[in-house]
Amino acid sequence: MTYSIDLDLSVTVEATRAVRGARGGRWEAPEPDEVALRVYLGTLEITEALPADTRAALEDDALVRLAEAVREP
Repeated sequence: MTYSIDLDLSVTVEATRAVRGARGGRWEAPEPDEVALRVYLGTLEITEALPADTRAALEDDALVRLAEAVREP
């Protein structure tokens, strides 16, 4: 028997690389901030197995957390 079930699991998110975007200029388009993540469930890396929308949400969250960490004294 095979079935699907929704679970709430705690994962560890590691930002492995972060790049601040550029504002752009008169002839250049702005470049967004970027972050590369690794996501672990225990010791198992699950980054590539995550749905694209979940990975995008984690990247957005990491960018917010990094920006807040820079602002804190």
